[in-house]
This record gives sequence, structure tokens and C-alpha cells, in this order.
Amino acid sequence: MPAEIKLKEKYERNGWPSISRPDIQAPEGWSLGLISSVNRIHNHKLAPNGEYVAFIWDQEGGSDVYTLPVKGGWPARHSTERAAALFWDDENPQPSPDGKWLAFSMGDHVHVAPQAGGLPKRISDFAPAASSPVWLPDSQRLLVSVERDEALQLLLTDREGVWPRPLFTGPGDAVDAQPSPDGKKVVFVRYAYEDLNRWEIWMAEVDNGQVHPLTSRVKTKDWWPRWSPDGKLIAFLSQRTEFTEAWLVDANGDNLHQLTQLGMDVADLAWSPDGKQIACVVNRGGSFELALIDAASGEMSTLRAVQGVHMFPQWSRRGDYVIVSFEDTTQPPDIYRVEVPGGKTTQLTFSNPPALAANQLVVPEAVSYKSFDGLEIPAFLYRPTKSNGAALLNPHGGPSGQHIHDFDPLRQYLVAKGYTLLAPNYRGSTGYGVTFEHRNYNEWGGGDTQDCLHGARFLRTLPGEQERDQSWASTVRRGHATDLMPTPRATGCFGWATRENEP
Repeated sequence: MPAEIKLKEKYERNGWPSISRPDIQAPEGWSLGLISSVNRIHNHKLAPNGEYVAFIWDQEGGSDVYTLPVKGGWPARHSTERAAALFWDDENPQPSPDGKWLAFSMGDHVHVAPQAGGLPKRISDFAPAASSPVWLPDSQRLLVSVERDEALQLLLTDREGVWPRPLFTGPGDAVDAQPSPDGKKVVFVRYAYEDLNRWEIWMAEVDNGQVHPLTSRVKTKDWWPRWSPDGKLIAFLSQRTEFTEAWLVDANGDNLHQLTQLGMDVADLAWSPDGKQIACVVNRGGSFELALIDAASGEMSTLRAVQGVHMFPQWSRRGDYVIVSFEDTTQPPDIYRVEVPGGKTTQLTFSNPPALAANQLVVPEAVSYKSFDGLEIPAFLYRPTKSNGAALLNPHGGPSGQHIHDFDPLRQYLVAKGYTLLAPNYRGSTGYGVTFEHRNYNEWGGGDTQDCLHGARFLRTLPGEQERDQSWASTVRRGHATDLMPTPRATGCFGWATRENEP
């Protein structure tokens, strides 16, 4: 018989015995199941014919492809075996230009399914794996990405999976392929292996396979190329200045120039059908506003300035509305229709469970504090209605990245339990200029770690109940709480850390 396994008494940390934990009970109106109850909707794509929007819906342990009529209706499911994927690492399903087909990655291969109904067909058996399908204007041919020789290469096939023809085989990775309106050319982003801080815009000729760079600058990132409707211009994003701005270049590579000068990061460029405007989102302190750029002057006008996160604006065929994803700290992402002009908004999907919507969710305050070298560190401060006297610090991943006004039910659950929560955007975070983003280059885990440690110290300086400082009242979704927070006596940091005992 096997030797008896001797069980030891459980100890929590540092030799201290485990103690009773009444605080592990869920707060009123919450449960652990409620935290994970949101079936996230993400990565949408409006069909070029304007009739429906395709998107990924996280349900039943998977991340499957659905479509929804733009005029409203019930979502239709087009895949049943797509594995769960992190939304920031997933792909957008691709409706064909005529709207009759859907292309998407599933099980490490590209599949095509009839939009009217039918099982998805794998079309990339010519390679061990393939991803990122993109339709050409004829709704017959597709571009797909395959990994070979440790690089992402670009191949041309069709919806039947014909043996592919290479379009770009390196050196470097080819991503975000965008065919021209006439289908004769393709622009894409090349990640340069010889300079890991350089992203370039390249052009490929579909008929003869010739490729050449349109933009290239040492230690500079250019990305997100998008064709104008007439095929004469390419708009793209660049870090050639202190912030990510919109730039333009002629299709032949001439007349490269900066379009916007907003002093804020711009993202998700999308040309209007008439070529006169470019929809985009603008990062204003972690809130991504929906805006329009005049394609001639570069002037910006705000279409929707609600605090939260707009993503992937896409125009209707007539240019009278855009389809966009929106979320904020109190509601999960859903798909909306926003009229142009005016910004009148219609919600198309509804993913927020009523039990979660009924809770009072906290809107964070924008704060800042000084780090060890005097650098000002921006952060979001979540305050509970009634504090338990403890605090948590939550660094974001990355190391590049940014805490923004997005939906995070775990954060809300912890705040409902009485924790004060600080989400710092330490040096190296995006959204505050290239200089700030590069502050931790070649010093990973140095100053950025100190920024987090000083954030923990900042938490201990917050006003106590004795000051009765009304400026520290919690802001909640359904009103303004007047309960004041006692000075936090416990701080954890780095991930969701446990509280530390103090005298």
C-alpha cells in the first residue's frame, strides 16, 4: 500500500495560522457568479453592404461568431466550436463585400461560412495554421496570414481554399492587410525585425507580387493604414510626433504629411463613403471619445463625448451613421448605432444582466501623485460607499498599456466589499505621449515598479474620516454617496494582492 500522506495545518503566510475570514462573504447584491455573468460582445465588423454587423460573443465557454441586422432583430449564430479567446487577442469576423459570406479564424485555421446559413468550411489546409482573413473586393479571393520561418507571411487564396500565392514573405511580420478599393493593391504593416521599435507601411501589387515600403523611419511606429474611397490616399497612425496622430500619404508614396495636430492619441481611423471625413476615437485621459476628422483640413469635431470607451467606428454605405462599440466603468461593451451628424445613439445589443445593472457601480476619479523622482503619475481612484479601511493597488499589464474608463466587474466587486482601489498608469503607459511611454525603455521593472510602490504610499495619504472632507465622497452610478472614507490602514499591490496587517 502507498505510504500515508501526512497533512499539515494550513498557514496563510509568514508562519501565521489561518484565521476566520468573515470578509470573504459577497457584498449585498453581488455574488461570484455575477462577476462572470457578462457574456462579452466584442470585435465587431459592419458588413460592406450595410445590412448586418458581425461580432464575437463570449458564451457557453466559447467565443463564437454572430450577426445582427442593423435595423434590429435577433442575433444569428454562425459558429459553434470556436474556442474561448481573450477579446484583446481575438480577430474581427470578416463579412464579404457582397455580404453573402463570413470569414473567420477557428481552431488555428481560416473558415468561410454562408451568411444565410450553413456549416463553416476550412479553407487553409495548405498550411499547418492560418489566421486573419481579409476579403478582396470581388468577394471571391482572400488574404490570409501564415507563420513560416518564424515570421507572419501574407498569402492570397480564395473562399474555396485554392493553393495560395505568396504576396509577402518577409523579412519581418506582415499584419493588418488592407486591399485597395479596386483590389489591385494591398497595404499592410511590416514589423521590422532589424529595428523592433519600427513599424512600416508597405504596398504589394496583387497581380505581379511586387512589394515596397511607403513609410519607414528609424525607431518610429506607423500603423493602421486605411484607403480613401477613391483609392488615391492612405490614412494611417504614426508616433512621429509626441502623440499618436493621423497622417496621410499618396498611394504612390508621395506627399507624406501629418493630418491632425490634436496633442492626444488618435485611433481606429475609418473613412466616410464620400471621402470627406474620417471617423476615429480620441484618447482624452483614458476616455475614448468618438470624433470626426475633416480629411482636408485635419480639424476635429466631437460626435459623442460620453465618458467611456468607443471602439472601431465603421460607416454605413450612405454615411448617415456609424456602428461602434461602447463601454464604460458601469456597463459592459455593446454595439451602438450613432447618427451622423448629431450623434443620436441607438443601442443594438444588450449584454448587461439586470442583477448587475441594479447595483451601484463606482465611477473612478482621475488623480495623480508624485513618484520617487518627482514624475507625476496619473491614476484612477475607485472609492467605496463605505470603506473597510483597506486598499488595493492594481497595475495594468503590458508593460505598455493604460487603465481606461472600461468595464471591469472584478474591480467593482472589490469596491462593493469596501476596498479603496488605485489603478495607476505608471511610466511606460500609453495615452500620455511618447516621452512618457518610453520612460521605462531599457529599464523594465525599475522606475515603473517604483511608481506602483509610490502609489501604495499615496493611498495611505488619503483624507481620514476626521477631516470630513466632502471632496472625497464616492461617485456612484445612481447618485453621489456622502459616506467618507477613513484612512486606509492596509495596502496590497501588484495584481490583486492580499491585505497586509499593521499595528
